[in-house]
Amino acid sequence: MKNCNVFDNVKTLTLTTKLITNNAECYFINAESLILRRYSYENFYEDDDDKPDLNSTKIKLLRTIVNLSNIKYLTIDNDIYLTSALFLDLLKELPNVSSLKIDEDQLMKIFDNIELCEYLNKNIKKLEIFSSQFFDKRIFLNKINILFSQVFPNIEQFTCTYMKRVDDLLVILKQCSKLSIIKCEVISKPVNSWIQINASKLDVYLDFKSVNEETDDEEDNDDDDDEYGYDDDEE
Repeated sequence: MKNCNVFDNVKTLTLTTKLITNNAECYFINAESLILRRYSYENFYEDDDDKPDLNSTKIKLLRTIVNLSNIKYLTIDNDIYLTSALFLDLLKELPNVSSLKIDEDQLMKIFDNIELCEYLNKNIKKLEIFSSQFFDKRIFLNKINILFSQVFPNIEQFTCTYMKRVDDLLVILKQCSKLSIIKCEVISKPVNSWIQINASKLDVYLDFKSVNEETDDEEDNDDDDDEYGYDDDEE
């Protein structure tokens, strides 16, 4: 059943590492979105020995399963073991990927690989960072200046799970001059207040689904607004 036409209409392909083998039965020629996971949700409780890690061999085998030059959207789940070197190898096999959805823990592995950072800088236009620790302080914010000034300054769209601090929003707005859309599942009350005051001054569309009504421990400093060139309107 190799190269069977029944899968020609598949646009989004989810692959577990176990399915990436040298005897794959079908080839997905028109898939545009690739989601990589270590296990399927149906087999979450199966033995870990049956959940192989992604490695160089499996990355090369991907080309026998899917038309990699057609992939534009890449999602990397948080359960996959992926070093920065393997991440770079994977991206090189996907020359037309411009949209990346990645867990924040995975994202923290990129900083030790200059070539990977340069590749992401050049090619990624849409970035989504998701987290399983929904309302905790985001890990990636510890390196937010580096992340958006050196790795992703050319993104046009940014999506995240939770925007907690006004300072972090200001860093993103300052460093990403090509940004047109920011999407968040949830924003904090201080971020919401800042948006209500400053939205009319921005060239960026800010889209969020809900506001966390609980008061965050860390209050935003008004001096930071001046630093980034956004002054709150006077009462």
